[in-house]
Amino acid sequence: MAEPTQAQRVLVVGASTELGQEAVRQLVARGHTVTGTVQSDRHVAVLRALGCTPIAVPSLTAAALSDLYAQHQPAVVLNLVPQRANTLLHDGHKWRGFAEPLHAATTALVGAATQGESPRVVAASYTFLYDAAQGAAEDAPLVAPADDPVFTAAIEAEQSLLAAIGTATVARLGYLYGPQSSDLRLYVKAFARRRPYFAGLPSHRADWL
Repeated sequence: MAEPTQAQRVLVVGASTELGQEAVRQLVARGHTVTGTVQSDRHVAVLRALGCTPIAVPSLTAAALSDLYAQHQPAVVLNLVPQRANTLLHDGHKWRGFAEPLHAATTALVGAATQGESPRVVAASYTFLYDAAQGAAEDAPLVAPADDPVFTAAIEAEQSLLAAIGTATVARLGYLYGPQSSDLRLYVKAFARRRPYFAGLPSHRADWL
């Protein structure tokens, strides 16, 4: 039987996302002390019920993040802001203008890291930057589909994080969901009514595997 992981202080940036809530749930279950940032007060009660200490941060800046580091002293920072737009049920509207908050979150992480001792950073990115390459490895070239500004910003975010923070880890994610996901529950309801839901635009195809 594997030895349990030593409990650590973890800061989840973007804790109100679907993946953020699941990450909080699993981290707390493993005995970690978790603080999570939210954009508004409406998610505070949800995260508190999951055992997380929620902090409303309307605008993520290097100064705000440094204050959180000093106050909560996390050993690990999990940045899930990029998942805010990467939902399972989507028609593209959440991606519009998302390059700006993606850039702001990355700038804040890099800025906070250069102001003092930085915790280990794990940052979310996207698997589709591999441009659907078969058998792509981690060092495969990344491509911004149709030169989209959001995905161009995502590639730049990876590069700046890895260059500025020596202990940073980038996790390239697809659509992640579980039994608690509101997106998945809507899919189940649609299928039960024999009314399948088609995500995205008719001109786009997605590889769900």
